[in-house]
Amino acid sequence: MAFLCRVDLLDSSYLTVEIEKREKGSALLDHVFKALNLSETEYFGLKFTDSNNQPRFLSGDKTMKKQLKDVPCTFKFAVKLYPPSPGSIVEDYTRYLVCLQVRRDLLNGWLTCPVDAAMLFGSLVVQAEVGDYDQEKHHESYLAAVGFLKNYNAHMLQTVSELHHTHKGLTPAQADYKFLDRACRLEMYGVHLFPVLDRKDRIVYVAVSWAGLAVYGGKFPDLVRRLGLPWLVDITLKQPKHNSAMVCGAIACVWTISYCDTTTEEG
Repeated sequence: MAFLCRVDLLDSSYLTVEIEKREKGSALLDHVFKALNLSETEYFGLKFTDSNNQPRFLSGDKTMKKQLKDVPCTFKFAVKLYPPSPGSIVEDYTRYLVCLQVRRDLLNGWLTCPVDAAMLFGSLVVQAEVGDYDQEKHHESYLAAVGFLKNYNAHMLQTVSELHHTHKGLTPAQADYKFLDRACRLEMYGVHLFPVLDRKDRIVYVAVSWAGLAVYGGKFPDLVRRLGLPWLVDITLKQPKHNSAMVCGAIACVWTISYCDTTTEEG
């Protein structure tokens, strides 16, 4: 018996893959990475919604049948670990895929930014997609074909067009680099949020990213505490029946966390 899996890719295309239930998740991951001719695989994963309606990344170490219940099933190829800077990525193709993910994050509202930054991001997306501005080819409606802003008005489109003019000479790879260089400075860039309960049973949010862990208050985004990766020593599951964990830093215990439910997103 096999799982028939659909994998939605970042460029809006998709793959259909048949994987035996007894095979590990790494088999599906390897198939997708090979199909994409991707070498820097450490940044990416396959996201799906489990039987408890919780989003998670497919584990390469567990069998497919232990992670999936539904047949057929749909995965989303996505960035799992966001690079801290564009310079940490070796290949232009990898950087392009990360850019596609960040564009989606901006369009979906998962990543927020000031209006002026949004217009700059839009202009760099346009430069990467259509190249240098050409008055003969690019008329008033040329921006409509490129999805780059969630909400916009005529003034914003005009500003994006003007900024696009200033990027003359940038190759798509260079435009992607500048795009990521600015995006990685945003506070919520590459952050995965998990709702949890504090000791007083109030909902707070644990943020996980390349920079480490942070806790935000219920009135998000009120930052409560941050722990960088160099100071992170251990995360130990305590009292599993009560879904609690201990997060320890280099000096002392930092947090005791109670999970809202029994499932958490891997990665």
